Amino acid sequence: MKIRVSGETLRYATTLGLLAMACAAASLSLRAQPDSRSDDTIESRTAPASAFSQTPEMIIRHWPERAQAIAQVMIEKYGPPNRLSLQALVWYNNGPWQKSVVYRKASARPAARQDNDFLEQTIGYQVPEDKINDLRLFDPRITVNRMKDILSCRSENEGTNFLVLNLADEIVTDQRNVEGARAFSRKTQRLAQSGKTSPYMERFLFELFDEKSSDPEYPAHL
Repeated sequence: MKIRVSGETLRYATTLGLLAMACAAASLSLRAQPDSRSDDTIESRTAPASAFSQTPEMIIRHWPERAQAIAQVMIEKYGPPNRLSLQALVWYNNGPWQKSVVYRKASARPAARQDNDFLEQTIGYQVPEDKINDLRLFDPRITVNRMKDILSCRSENEGTNFLVLNLADEIVTDQRNVEGARAFSRKTQRLAQSGKTSPYMERFLFELFDEKSSDPEYPAHL
């Protein structure tokens, strides 16, 4: 028996097929999109400081008060940034850090304290695969990049970044579990607010895997 299909029905079926193909392609495209917070995306939007028409001080003058204050502290401690834009200042190999970035906008990550997290700092560090989830559970402000062997924290100041990454190392080396690290972090930050210092917030208490950035695309002299 022959089934007759009208031209209208055929056109409708063809349209549905094309729509399905388009949706599938869009889905694949979305899955292939890189993390919007990735280093490459951030840095592709900055320029060498020598090529920028404004000074860092002129740029941060229009930033939110907290971001402006953090940027000023970094400039006073480490000097002018190596790269900059209207949205971020970037330093390479400043002190013990491979990289430091001060953002105009606080972190948009759901689990982060969005009103405070303007400063992201990175070190060379090899995180074992079986420890990545523990670090995320400990503090969602941590970012692990096993491809580049780097470890980052984005928080409200450098002292907190030191604290979080020192405790991350202790989790990786089985000196503390996640709950113990969380409790120590809370206690140390409370004491810091009352004026008591801690070496955990002043420097790294472990040997760094690699003290210098080796990214050839963004060398330290820019």
